[in-house]
Amino acid sequence: MIKVGLFAICALLLAILLHREKSEYAMIISFLAGTFIFLYGLSEVYAVKAGIQEIVAAVPFDTTFLKTLLKMIGVAYVGEFVENICKDNGYSAIAAPIDLFSRLTILVMGLPLIKYVIQIVGQFL
Repeated sequence: MIKVGLFAICALLLAILLHREKSEYAMIISFLAGTFIFLYGLSEVYAVKAGIQEIVAAVPFDTTFLKTLLKMIGVAYVGEFVENICKDNGYSAIAAPIDLFSRLTILVMGLPLIKYVIQIVGQFL
């Protein structure tokens, strides 16, 4: 985390310095820094995946819903990342539909889970 924090601070200072002279370069640096940090953070996904595989191996259950939940979390993170990039660069008109689209995508992906939960609850009643 320290490496990422230092990288972010350096990119921020560089973007601030360039913003006075060439604002388009500052925007490019902030976009590239954000993308690099996001991609670097994806390496942590493998550690999460390994941990989840250990849990699944210890407690046998249907992994279909777990995969769906992980995809929903991924959509949420990517949607928020892209939305924040748009907002930071002054494109709120693009950020709002991205937010809506990511929420709708999560809702559509979650419908089978909601249906399953309702069926389970219906069996108990």
